[in-house]
Parts: sequence; C-alpha cells; structure tokens
Amino acid sequence: MRRGVVDSMSFGFTVPRGGDSWSDDGSRRELREITLHEVSVVTGFPAYEATSAAVRSLEAVCERTGMSVDEIADVLQRLADKPEDAKPDEPNLLELKRKRSELLAKKPL
Repeated sequence: MRRGVVDSMSFGFTVPRGGDSWSDDGSRRELREITLHEVSVVTGFPAYEATSAAVRSLEAVCERTGMSVDEIADVLQRLADKPEDAKPDEPNLLELKRKRSELLAKKPL
C-alpha cells in the first residue's frame, strides 16, 4: 500500500430481498440493507472503482484517541473475540475514545 500498488477496495456482501432498488433506467443501484461478508484491499480490478485504500499512521490514531498502541490492539482483539449477540458488560472503549476525539476536535483553540 505504501508503494501505491494496492490502492482500491472490494466488498463481499449479499442483499436481502427488498434491500435494494434500481433507478428507472437501471444504471444506478441503491443498497439500503446488506449483509457484509468481507472487505479486501485490492489492486488492478476493484469491484467499485470509486473506492480508495491508503496507509494511515497508527501513531496518528494513538495521538487522536489518547490511547497507546497496546490499548488499541487490546480493544480491537476484545471486539474481535466478542460474539455479535453478546451483551456488553463494560462500555465500548473504542466508541468512548472516538466520541472523546470528536469532542476535542470541536473545541475552539
């Protein structure tokens, strides 16, 4: 990705019955509901040409959220390990940090 060789995205999803609609001329599809199966960074022939992929600095994420690399890795691992239907027994730390970042960004300097 840093060299620009891999620079696009493809998504694997299914659309449930009634989850989409087409324009009158059939040239545009609107997706209102999908089941996402996978997200891939690709090169050459992306499924959607309007997508882009880029390397972002983990240090910038840490600075913006106020979290260390280890804290971010820990939260991501816990999110990955938690079944979708599990009831949260603690606040979602990643979401709390995101909201904190948004509030800090809105503060006047």
